[in-house]
Amino acid sequence: MKGVYVGFANRNRHSIWPEEAVRQEATQYYPIPEGTNAFTYLFQPVLDKLGPLYWYAWGFESTPFVSLIYEEEGGIDRLESLMVHQTPEGAATQSLLYAPGTLPDLAPYLYDDWVYLVGLDPSRCDPMAAARRLNGHRDNARSYRPGRSELPAFHDAVEELAEMCFICVDGISWELYAHEYELVSRVVEHLRGRRGFDMRECELRERGEWGPVEPA
Repeated sequence: MKGVYVGFANRNRHSIWPEEAVRQEATQYYPIPEGTNAFTYLFQPVLDKLGPLYWYAWGFESTPFVSLIYEEEGGIDRLESLMVHQTPEGAATQSLLYAPGTLPDLAPYLYDDWVYLVGLDPSRCDPMAAARRLNGHRDNARSYRPGRSELPAFHDAVEELAEMCFICVDGISWELYAHEYELVSRVVEHLRGRRGFDMRECELRERGEWGPVEPA
């Protein structure tokens, strides 16, 4: 599955030392315009393709759309209405499955932090069964160590089951992988030449725990 990695400085990540935080604020250029979030800005050219898909979400603290809870009255109810399945409390892998329409509608509320968002087409797979299978692979991948990871099996399952996949790592990078390369190309052309981004094309099968393998 072809993809694109986009790294950038994150204005929400600062040193605990005040003087260092001031220095970072002064020297780091944050390329996302005010009034939007990174996901909406980076992937604007493909937002029109997201609506028909179910979204398997993994790797977050509470919900990927946590901003909705704080910024919109009734936000929790709105989220719950879109939630199709949630793993039981205490399960090894916490995940959620969201109904079609969740993206792009809630894209402005997507917090730029750790998350996998895997798009599942109900005409190609059973989203509930696919979510259970992805959970199984993620359970095995939690004990990641270099040379002893089940993460490739998870990525193989994503390639087989998903139409596309978005990954955010610690709020400093986003990745898009898609079977339809034209979607990746849209994003590349959208960001080409823009200041503040470290962008390169990549392959999901070659991805490590923290991101695409650095080119030699």
